[in-house]
Amino acid sequence: MSSPSKPETAQTGAVALEGPEISDTSAFRAGSDHDTTHGECGKTWRQRGNRTGHCSGCHETFEGEALFDAHRTTLPDGSRGCLDPNEMKFRGITPRLENGSWRGPKMSAAARDAYRKDGQ
Repeated sequence: MSSPSKPETAQTGAVALEGPEISDTSAFRAGSDHDTTHGECGKTWRQRGNRTGHCSGCHETFEGEALFDAHRTTLPDGSRGCLDPNEMKFRGITPRLENGSWRGPKMSAAARDAYRKDGQ
């Protein structure tokens, strides 16, 4: 997770960052699913409109703004950093890595059916 230039803090396991606190938004296109590669880190992921965010600090990719935001933290020195998705909890569950993107908990079949029904 961490790179030699971004040491992890002992207290949180988070990575100290420099620079802006934004995801790579260059590939966001509403309603457009396509493969995207980040030029700096070389990671490739399936960009799903504006639902997918790639962190320019830790170079992890997240499905959904809430999960992306949940991985950002304030370090003991007051600076901002990233939590390791393998160690963080999101809504009580460790995120899962699927097709290059970190995702939250899977929906139950009943919840998925209800969501689809309401969305029609």
